[in-house]
Amino acid sequence: MTLDPQVLRDSFELVIERRPDLTIRFYEILFERYPTLAPMFRRDRTAQAKMLAGAIAAVLDHLEDAPWLESTLGELGAKHVGYGV
Repeated sequence: MTLDPQVLRDSFELVIERRPDLTIRFYEILFERYPTLAPMFRRDRTAQAKMLAGAIAAVLDHLEDAPWLESTLGELGAKHVGYGV
């Protein structure tokens, strides 16, 4: 099964339009289920949620650009290892 990148982009856009608090809710659920993770996130939760939404949007914008995905997500992963994630 092949996924159409535009369908993914459109779906994310629809979800964000209907639930602009999606990434905020993600962190609420994460910390409810795993409260020991909360100290790892020192930023304001709203700012953190905006960063997550931005990261998801960036990935969706570059779905056909494997070198960008590899480089950017590799760097992001390395940063998160440094955070202890």
